[in-house]
Amino acid sequence: MMKYWANFARHGNPNSEGLPYWPELIHDEHYLKLDIQPAVGRALKARKLHFWTKTLPQKIQKLKGALNKHVEL
Repeated sequence: MMKYWANFARHGNPNSEGLPYWPELIHDEHYLKLDIQPAVGRALKARKLHFWTKTLPQKIQKLKGALNKHVEL
């Protein structure tokens, strides 16, 4: 971990020879699992991300639509 931080501080890039590749965070959702044996993973907490970015906004819009309905008595 210290080598990653040192590389990033010196060069703006944590990667160097002898270390598992730390992928740049982009839309393919790859990340580095920091563990005893570092490894590249994919889609960390994808279900939670989907909830906050897709499901919840849809529910809010549906609720707003229901609240905006005007019903005459």
